[in-house]
Amino acid sequence: MKTKMITTPVRSTFLKKTDSYNKNPSFRIAGIGGSAGGLEAFQELLQNLSDSPGMAFVFIMHLAPKIKSMLTELLARQTKMPVHEIKNKMEIKINNVYVIPPGMNISVLKRRLFLSKQTDPKHMPINTFFDSLAKEEKDKSIGIILSGTAEDGSKGAEAIKAEGGIVFAQDQKSAKFTDMPGNAVKAGWVDFILSPKKIAYELERMAKHPHHSFTIRTKSAETDVTYNKDFKKILDLLRLEKKLDFTFYKMPTIKRRIFRRMQMLREKSISNYAKYLRGHKNELDGLYEDLLINVTEFFREPRVFEELKRKILPAIIKTKKKDQAIRVWIPACSTGEEVYSYAICIFEMLGKKPGAFHVQIFATDVSESSVSKARTGIYGKNIKDHISPERLKRFFSREGDNYRVSKQIREMCVFSIQNIFSDPPFSNVDLVSCRNLLIYLEPVLQKKVFRNIYYALTAGGFLVLGKSEFTGSYSNGFRVLDRKNRIFVKKHMSSGLKIKFEPEFTIPEKLQIIKRNDLKETVEIDSRRIESLEEKVNRIVLKVYAESGVFLNSEMEVVLFRGFTGRYLESGSGKPSMNIFKLAREGIFLPLRSAIYKAKETKHTVRTSADRVKLNGHIIRVNITVIPVKTVTLKEIEYMVIFDEINKMSPEKILPKTRKKTVKEEGQIESLERELSEMKEYTRVVTAEQEKVKEEMKIASEEVLSGNEELQSTNEELETSKEELQSSNEELITSNEELQNRNAEVALLNNDLVNLLSSIDIPVVMIGADFVIRRITPQCGEALNIIPADIGRVITGIRLKVEIPDLKGIISSVMKALHTKTLEIKSSEGKWYSVFIKPYRTFENKIDGVVLIFIDITASKKAQQIISEARGYAENIVETIQESLIVLDTDLKVISANKMFYRTFKVNLKETKGRFIYDLGNRQWDIPKLRHLLENFILKGKSFKEYEIEHDFESIGKKVMLLSGQRLASSKLILISIVDITERKRLQVELKSSHENLDIKVKERSAELVRANLLSGIGVFAATIAHELRNPLAAIKVGMYNIRKKINDTAIDSNIDNINKKIDESNQIINNLLFYVRIHEPHYEKVNIDEIIEESVGVAERRYDKKTVKIVKNIKTRDVIIDADPLQIKEVFNNLLNNAFDALPAEKGMIKVEVKLNDTNFIKITFADNGTGIEKDILEKIFDAFFTTKAKGTGLGLSVCKYIAEIHHGSLTVESKVGKGTVFTMTLPLKREESEKSQ
Repeated sequence: MKTKMITTPVRSTFLKKTDSYNKNPSFRIAGIGGSAGGLEAFQELLQNLSDSPGMAFVFIMHLAPKIKSMLTELLARQTKMPVHEIKNKMEIKINNVYVIPPGMNISVLKRRLFLSKQTDPKHMPINTFFDSLAKEEKDKSIGIILSGTAEDGSKGAEAIKAEGGIVFAQDQKSAKFTDMPGNAVKAGWVDFILSPKKIAYELERMAKHPHHSFTIRTKSAETDVTYNKDFKKILDLLRLEKKLDFTFYKMPTIKRRIFRRMQMLREKSISNYAKYLRGHKNELDGLYEDLLINVTEFFREPRVFEELKRKILPAIIKTKKKDQAIRVWIPACSTGEEVYSYAICIFEMLGKKPGAFHVQIFATDVSESSVSKARTGIYGKNIKDHISPERLKRFFSREGDNYRVSKQIREMCVFSIQNIFSDPPFSNVDLVSCRNLLIYLEPVLQKKVFRNIYYALTAGGFLVLGKSEFTGSYSNGFRVLDRKNRIFVKKHMSSGLKIKFEPEFTIPEKLQIIKRNDLKETVEIDSRRIESLEEKVNRIVLKVYAESGVFLNSEMEVVLFRGFTGRYLESGSGKPSMNIFKLAREGIFLPLRSAIYKAKETKHTVRTSADRVKLNGHIIRVNITVIPVKTVTLKEIEYMVIFDEINKMSPEKILPKTRKKTVKEEGQIESLERELSEMKEYTRVVTAEQEKVKEEMKIASEEVLSGNEELQSTNEELETSKEELQSSNEELITSNEELQNRNAEVALLNNDLVNLLSSIDIPVVMIGADFVIRRITPQCGEALNIIPADIGRVITGIRLKVEIPDLKGIISSVMKALHTKTLEIKSSEGKWYSVFIKPYRTFENKIDGVVLIFIDITASKKAQQIISEARGYAENIVETIQESLIVLDTDLKVISANKMFYRTFKVNLKETKGRFIYDLGNRQWDIPKLRHLLENFILKGKSFKEYEIEHDFESIGKKVMLLSGQRLASSKLILISIVDITERKRLQVELKSSHENLDIKVKERSAELVRANLLSGIGVFAATIAHELRNPLAAIKVGMYNIRKKINDTAIDSNIDNINKKIDESNQIINNLLFYVRIHEPHYEKVNIDEIIEESVGVAERRYDKKTVKIVKNIKTRDVIIDADPLQIKEVFNNLLNNAFDALPAEKGMIKVEVKLNDTNFIKITFADNGTGIEKDILEKIFDAFFTTKAKGTGLGLSVCKYIAEIHHGSLTVESKVGKGTVFTMTLPLKREESEKSQ
């Protein structure tokens, strides 16, 4: 009956655009490994890359650890991309090349390169970096293996392939040495085998590929539907062809693997790729193998195997009796490395009694190719990285370049094809190791796996998971034994987890496959899944209605028991064996052996019977059927043996009565029985002898095996030596390549050196450590009398034109001290040379001689002589100059100074030269004005002249100096001249003072003369007027007095008062006039200025109305005594207050009087009012004599006040604003001049 096709609906989350692949990717990192011949290959690769390939490149090469590498310089010439030798924690940037330094391993983390020293003698830097790159970059990692010997790179390529990255290998045609790329190709980890030129092309193509980082780009809902359909087609095709449904695998992994295959085929469309798969079975197989991720290794995560031997196996062995087997199931076993690792651990655990327990390790996988490889037990030589030398020697044998697992370990393992999701599991298993399978599955499939494992495990059985896996929601069935190593124990439960064997989909009957020749063909696909070994046995047994039997391999060993076989087979004493002939009970051995050998010979089913089989003291009859079975996977004949016991309870047949035997017949029977007994005994003896011979052969075989092991050990040692020689050879080849490049460079440098030496017009002599001349320039002949024929001769044995005292000693001292020595010598021809003797350094920075350079300085010597003479002349001039000169550098440190400087400032050369100018003389030159000049003028290229600075020096006292400074244009020097003008300044002050005093005296005398002349005239006039007016005024006043006395009339009294008032005013005018004429020199006294102010203000307040005028006093000089004439000062204050009162407004008038010290030598008195103010043109004349704006004034008041202030050596000034008021300010010295006192 044909089955109907039922498709499982694709999950809604299967092809969402919002998955993790839609993030914008960063650039990819390509790791490139090479050894012998790898440098040339990488140079060719770089030459064919553009300047911006869109990737970063890390080049790892086998280098001699103690020799400096020139890889960076060599590679930089092949590309315009920046080439760097890697430094620790260096950031990786796009379009850059990074080169490994010698003696280092490289790893990558967070896009930074990390260095670590080589410690492992089996130095595998390419594997180390590839492993790190795969872990960091995952599916974006790219590995490239170029020319080289040995096997470095293969393991790293496996890691990159496991993460979904892409691996390139150089092809044999272009590779100088094919071991490295060839080993990776043989291991099956390489995607592209190309020349370096084509690799470069593919790298740039990948960088520009739309699925460069596996990003899904869709533009509309319609596009999404198409996209989902194409993906579904691919998964359906895999399910139909490979009987495995990937629908519930982790989709990120599936997508990465599919897009990886698309990149390799240069296919950009998922739809086209789906079509391509239908017509190309090889690509479908490749995609299938990629999706299965067959990655494993021996003893991965060693701690797990330590715990296996420490905890798990001892616990299992405790529960086992002698006739019970230790059963282990390893699903998803890949190529078997983990299976054999478990077998080795169990064998080691059993120790000296490996036969004490029968061990059955069932290893299953869905990949036929992986299972086939696992069965052979043959692995590449790189397994040495994961297996200790002891185990390698004990459990492996060398076969060419590969290793094969020993037979005793292989016999413990049974490999078969099984789909853990749909096929029935094993049962009564003590240990299940299911590592790194669950991480690729969605919860739907994880549930199936856990159900099958739970069913398979016996009560208290152990489960081992990968380090990233856990029981999760199925922890109710398992107890944690070791959380760190993910070891669990099955719980004892009354009802176990439900288990379901039926597949959840049905395979369609027919599938159209388009072949490359475009011919269509209908292929019938059997809907039955591939049968497992156990199912095949069940089918055969059921077919013949038997109840028990065994399945034998080609070596007659039992690989599977079915039903109860204890009635026919039993294990004898001694070493346990699965050989069918050793297990057969007495009476069944001979017919069984005959049947098996006949079936083997005829390749047909053979039936026979055993009539006398002993069982518990009884004799039973057994029918034996041997069926040859041809296995597809192993391509060899195996055998199914079925036992069928003949029922003893069948009814007896009625037989005719037998006649009595005669004596003769009885004798014959007895004789036959005796002969039979003897034959049996003979057979037993022969069999025993055969067994003995077999034992002896076994012993001989063991001795041969022991000798073979010793030879194998010797062979391994030779292989190790060979590998070391290969490694050394690689380094030598790499070094040779570098040396060839270096030789080319050296030749070029030698040509450059020859041309350079012949071009320079300087005598140069290169001398070795043995004082032998190595190389000279052409000028040495004329200058030194050294010609080319002298090369190779000792320098001291040649008569030179120049005489260098103790030349040999000087050369030795230069080589010893490692410092250049300079000499000046004169030749016999009168020429001067400056000789530089420098150490000759090799590339390794060793001193191997000296270089003598002779520079003709005759002209400079003559110039120097002229300069020296000029300098001496200049120095004599400088020393004779009576000014202090100091020279500074740009750091303001003293270079030199002349004698006048030292003499003037009383310092010496030691404490001056080289010192910071501000630090000179206990920082006495730290003058703010000097700092300002130097930092704001000189250092900016400006100059200053005759800038006067006054400073009190600690050592020489107060000085006044004139500083001039200029930065010399031809050098970085600063010249400062210092002229001490303290004495000149003092004389100038005195002269100025004398001139001022003289001027004052002259002015005073002139004024006095003028005044005297004026006053003489005015005095006569004033005296005349006073005499002429006072007498009438006195007479008038007397008359008014008499009139008042005689006439007692109020109206007349008022008039008389007015007349008297006018008389008093006239008298006052006469008095003022007389006072002005008669002003004399002050009569100095010690006067308290505050008291005079108080007195003057008091008089003014009594004279005027306090209600309309407010006087504010602000006296800050209490008890200040000055030298002054009190009467004259009082006259000034009264006059100023009167004028202020006259200027005040009718209301809210205010006068403010303030007294304060102006500085330490003067006192300042101000009279401020808020009156009408004074016009500007009036303000200029206000102190002129006889100038007044008052109707009744004489114009002498302010003139007298100013005159009094001046004769007191003070001043009187005025400021005024119209409408705001007027301020008069008077300053007076606290003490009068000494000269006045003496006068």
